[in-house]
Amino acid sequence: MTTVVVIGANGYIGRHVVAYMKAKSINVIALSSRDGSGLNPQTGVFPASFAFEENVDSVIYAAQSPQYRNVPDAAWHLLAVNSVAPVQVAMAAERAGAKNFVYLSTGNVYKSSYEPLKETDEVLGTHWYPFSKIQGEQALLLLRSKLQVTLVRVFGVFGPDQTEKLIPNLIESVEMGKPVVLAPRYMDVPDGGLRINPCYIDDAVDVLAALACRGGPSILNLAGPQVVSVKEIAQMWAKIRGLEPVMSDGSVPRTMDLIADIELLKAYVGKSPRSFEQGLAQLASHLTACR
Repeated sequence: MTTVVVIGANGYIGRHVVAYMKAKSINVIALSSRDGSGLNPQTGVFPASFAFEENVDSVIYAAQSPQYRNVPDAAWHLLAVNSVAPVQVAMAAERAGAKNFVYLSTGNVYKSSYEPLKETDEVLGTHWYPFSKIQGEQALLLLRSKLQVTLVRVFGVFGPDQTEKLIPNLIESVEMGKPVVLAPRYMDVPDGGLRINPCYIDDAVDVLAALACRGGPSILNLAGPQVVSVKEIAQMWAKIRGLEPVMSDGSVPRTMDLIADIELLKAYVGKSPRSFEQGLAQLASHLTACR
């Protein structure tokens, strides 16, 4: 039986991956700092003696530092979780017989652009979070002779029960009648605000499970097929809920959009993930069913 280890198993993506694996009767080892089985919450790494107690086939590293906003004061913790611990886990995985290692990185590692970003585009760590991810990426790629490492650059995942992220925050603003601020691309040309192409959680899990089971390219963008602006997201949700969104033009221009080129993703999975509109409708159906 295939054995997959999920590091960060109680995070938003991690817990969905664990549920998927169990539903597919895949032996999954779920490690999380929240229950004491994962990274040490204080140090951000495992003990020096860390090893897997059984042979494993694959590892999905989805751990995130809770200190990611507390920089530079806690930047060391961010670097520990995103750069040091992944190497520690990858080396333990190789010793346990693993073939595949999937590292969840971020689309924010790329140099700022308004255009769709390809896996081969330049990365630039001008802020602590992307810098820590770049360090982790580069270190893991040095281990590709031992493991099939795939760096998954996530461009925003959304779905039920998510909190404190862009899309649930926008939904909350629409529901409560709060202004949705649209940061313009240029001072004198207001537009719909930041443009993104986020991926619905079920599609993201499908991709991660496939990477864990059969390996994949060294770098892969994970995003959806539909590019939407902040304004369009608010309007779509308002239409579903029969509400009237309140829009406000921002005074500070944005310096980028966050759009992934997903041609490599489509070639790998053989199909395009569901559109943002479809995912949002599914999210709305879930919320209605839970009320």
